[in-house]
Amino acid sequence: MLHPSPFCMLTNMLPLRMLVALMFMFLLSDVVSTCPAEQNPLTLDPPEVKIKYGQELLVNCTSIVQDHEGMQWCSGTECEGMEYERAFVQWALIASEWNINGSCIIKLNDSVKCSKDLEITVYKNPDVVHLHPVDVMLEGEQHKLQCDIINVAPVQNFTVRWSKDNVTIMITSFTKEDKTPANFSSFVSVTVGREKDEVQFSCEAQLDYDTDSVVNSSTISVSVNYAPELKYKTDDVFDVEEGNNVTLSCEADGNPPPDYHWTKDGKMLENENSPSLTITEVNANATYICTASNTVGYITEQIHVYVRRKISPPVVDVTTPVASAPQNGCTPTLIPPELVVRFGESASINCTSSHPDFDIMGWEAPYGGSRYVKSSIVIWEVERLEVWKPDPFCYVTLEKEQCTVHPNITVYKTPDSVSVSASSDEPLVEGREFSLTCDIINVAPKRNLIVKWYRDHEKVHTEMFKNDTSELPNNVTSTWKMIPKKSYNGTKFTCKAELDLGPKGPEPVPTATSEPYIAVVHFAPTFKEGNDSKEVNQGENVTFSCHAEGNPAPEIHWNYTSAESVWETSGGRQKNITIKATSTNAGVYICVAINEFGKVTRSVTLKIKDKADEGVSGFSWWHLVLMGLMVLIAIVFLVLFIKLWSYHTKHGQYSFINPAIPLATKA
Repeated sequence: MLHPSPFCMLTNMLPLRMLVALMFMFLLSDVVSTCPAEQNPLTLDPPEVKIKYGQELLVNCTSIVQDHEGMQWCSGTECEGMEYERAFVQWALIASEWNINGSCIIKLNDSVKCSKDLEITVYKNPDVVHLHPVDVMLEGEQHKLQCDIINVAPVQNFTVRWSKDNVTIMITSFTKEDKTPANFSSFVSVTVGREKDEVQFSCEAQLDYDTDSVVNSSTISVSVNYAPELKYKTDDVFDVEEGNNVTLSCEADGNPPPDYHWTKDGKMLENENSPSLTITEVNANATYICTASNTVGYITEQIHVYVRRKISPPVVDVTTPVASAPQNGCTPTLIPPELVVRFGESASINCTSSHPDFDIMGWEAPYGGSRYVKSSIVIWEVERLEVWKPDPFCYVTLEKEQCTVHPNITVYKTPDSVSVSASSDEPLVEGREFSLTCDIINVAPKRNLIVKWYRDHEKVHTEMFKNDTSELPNNVTSTWKMIPKKSYNGTKFTCKAELDLGPKGPEPVPTATSEPYIAVVHFAPTFKEGNDSKEVNQGENVTFSCHAEGNPAPEIHWNYTSAESVWETSGGRQKNITIKATSTNAGVYICVAINEFGKVTRSVTLKIKDKADEGVSGFSWWHLVLMGLMVLIAIVFLVLFIKLWSYHTKHGQYSFINPAIPLATKA
């Protein structure tokens, strides 16, 4: 018959709570004053507290052991009263300190005490979140925005979110372990273009565990600053009839808005801060310069005003109407009939008539006219031709009719400057289409302009503008598209502007050439050598070189299994690898050349010669020579022996019997 154990009998007699206490004390029977965490009877509710500074919260501490010698809450050096009757104690937590702590303690007996610490985080939302730019925002440059967060705690649970036009662009979290309030700043780098007038930026601060604690900065509008640029291209030459009014304009965009200043023939015009200038009753040629400027930069526009004199129709003192169409012999003769003259230089044309009945002759022109001359020759002459359309005409009046003739006058001007530049900021890349632009500034007339492109001294492109009818100076742009090759790297590209003014034009042809544009062509790396293989004896050192061409200069490295008997050296633009020939070092070594436009590889294979091959190789050289010498010596001795033998045989002097040895007698 089985008898129950004393422990089982005891468990049947004791209440459940006493049983739990006894079991717990049994587990801690070998503990004097400590309480292992896995045997701690205390439970906190809530187990962790995140409380806003100044608020209050009740925290419960419950024990699974009800038969104890006291429970209480302690904070710092102060403790609340003991609770003996219940396995439950409350603490009214007041967040009046930043480093507050709390611990629930239970005394199980005289030697065993357990406690559980309450994790407390006291937080405070920032007083102010302020956003401002660090410096002046310039177009296309990177700048910083600063977000200041004032008086926030704790920092290690703090996040700043940046937004641009309501789209998040960056999130920053702080990790500094500081529980007391502090001031912090967050920065973001931005690049603002002119794609729109203003860009909206904002930052918001939030404690990670308080979704209702978001504090937004005031949104700021950032507008990029840029130098003035003309809104539209205006005429830079005005041909105005004497006494008329004219308005000049050079309106420009810019941020900040530009100020305007005007000069006339180099003299500043007072009180003229306007993009337009009105001139009344024009009576003299003048050059006006408009300057639009702001804190970032400035731009100037030069405008020429030329005065055209009023022309009165010739007075013909005849009683009969003038014929509408000239008759044979009426038209005067011009010498020369065609004239090419540089702007600002002198010009003259003779007009003659051979008709016997001419009455008067003359020239009608804004400059150099001569009227009512009773002579068979009359001269149009100007000391300085400063109009682009002089359009003089010579007339002759006969008794009953009048006829005129107009000379063909071309006024030209060579360019102020000729320059070549890249059409974009993109680099020249081998095989990728690229455009160069030739700017010819202030040239006339455009229809006579020929632009020639040169690669070094080779002409590669020509452009003409024969369909242009403008007589006034123009800024002309010629664009040439090419497919760069790596051989173009360092090549000089130039453009030449020629004014082909025909047979009456000046000799040599007026020409202006740009400064060279030196091409920097980017291309992927290439190797001069191909793959290679080398077989060497055991223990020898062998060096492989790797050199690649490319622009930018490629980075070169070797791929192989590293070993002490393999080392790399660099020299110039090549990287060498030296290998001691061992069985473990035999194999393939790969050289890699790479830049931002491509990557190439080449391999070299190292082979080790067999020992048998080494023996054969050694024997086939010096051993073979030694054996040859020995054979030669043997042949020489054999020849000598044969000669001696023949000699003694012929003279009967040769005997194989030694005379010192007696012959035996017969038995």
